[in-house]
Amino acid sequence: MEGVDLFAAAADKLYASLAEKREKVLDGLLLRMSASFGEAGEAVQREVDAWNKAGNARRLWRRTRPMTNKDEDKWLGWLDIVERENAQLEQLRGICQGRAKP
Repeated sequence: MEGVDLFAAAADKLYASLAEKREKVLDGLLLRMSASFGEAGEAVQREVDAWNKAGNARRLWRRTRPMTNKDEDKWLGWLDIVERENAQLEQLRGICQGRAKP
């Protein structure tokens, strides 16, 4: 299991490096978002680091409920919203053009 953890950590570093290079290549063309947590900033960063180390972001995207194993699956619909909306694209276009009912 340690080998898998080491591989995952190396992969995360690689992906972060690629994201940084992508941002430089696009030279400010990406939308940016920032957040300020005030006094809680250090605690938030520690939690983010712990999540990354534990692989929880990957588990979240796989819907394996990395948090409390209670009801997280009930509010993870945002993970596939793009696919769901794309599947309804023709219907949405029809609504906009008056060809279909909402």
